[in-house]
Amino acid sequence: MYQSDKYFISIWSTIAFMNINQKIVSLGTAALIALMTLYPPFVSNEGNGWRLGYGYDWIFSSTSAVVNIGVLLIQIFVTLFVGGVLYLVLDKRNNK
Repeated sequence: MYQSDKYFISIWSTIAFMNINQKIVSLGTAALIALMTLYPPFVSNEGNGWRLGYGYDWIFSSTSAVVNIGVLLIQIFVTLFVGGVLYLVLDKRNNK
């Protein structure tokens, strides 16, 4: 058996043993992160060291602003943290 097959079997067994609430939390977390990546915060670096926030817009829009990576990463990490905590709380095997 190839190493990649072992990895696929490991992932599949994890998905197979999740309860419905954990699957909902996992899919919801993944969907939120995908939407955050497609609709990120933009910022423009003005002269004199000023940074002007342009708010949120589609990633494919043609603006002169750049993606505010710091804010986007904080949003993703908070979403992963909250999703991970909910995933662990909803595990019925550990709540006996």
